[in-house]
Amino acid sequence: MRVVHFTDLHVEIPPSWGELANKRLIGAVNLYVLGRSRHFSRKSQEALVAAVQELAPDTVVCTGDLTATATPAEFEAARTLLAPILER
Repeated sequence: MRVVHFTDLHVEIPPSWGELANKRLIGAVNLYVLGRSRHFSRKSQEALVAAVQELAPDTVVCTGDLTATATPAEFEAARTLLAPILER
């Protein structure tokens, strides 16, 4: 059995001002002011999806953060990114 495990994709779409409530504000400051967003690139996320497809595992397990600030737009972008894996 072949298993692929990945974690902490942190798909990010900059939130609107209205979405910066509670801990999202702290997360957005961490991402965009303190520079954490440069650690997560769309190119590396797409490379992950390609590698998983190439490996053709029996099971895929994601145990970390799919999004950076948990906005609906980020979850939709994560779903779009992972569609080739989810549809297999």
